[in-house]
Amino acid sequence: MWQTFNKSSTLAGAMIADFKTEYAQFLTSRHQTDDLNSFFETVTQILYEQRHLILTLWKIKTKRHHLYEDMFLMIKQNYIAKQQAVCPNQNFDYQGEMLAHIVLKTTQYYFEQDLPIPIKQVWGEIGQVLQAVQAG
Repeated sequence: MWQTFNKSSTLAGAMIADFKTEYAQFLTSRHQTDDLNSFFETVTQILYEQRHLILTLWKIKTKRHHLYEDMFLMIKQNYIAKQQAVCPNQNFDYQGEMLAHIVLKTTQYYFEQDLPIPIKQVWGEIGQVLQAVQAG
């Protein structure tokens, strides 16, 4: 039984590593475009095709395997690096945290509903939430 667990853990680790490499490439390609909507639409469409795998890999949480948390840090760090290149000497830590939460929770919500992510609609809904909060 222990050998079966080790083989499963090794397979899961390889799958997570492969996915993280692919995801890192998506994030790197973000630096090549200023059209954020187009970037998100392209990436979410590709990820949607892998939604069942992603949701499954997100459930694996061990000391070595934690894809959701890794993606969170990747999004946050990528955002901070991009913004610091544009506006140096500012602390973008909070903004990076918020973006990572929004991106991953939105992705999780739609993937669990087995629906593609309607990017423009999502941005509109986030705007509506912010307006409602600001209105009191």
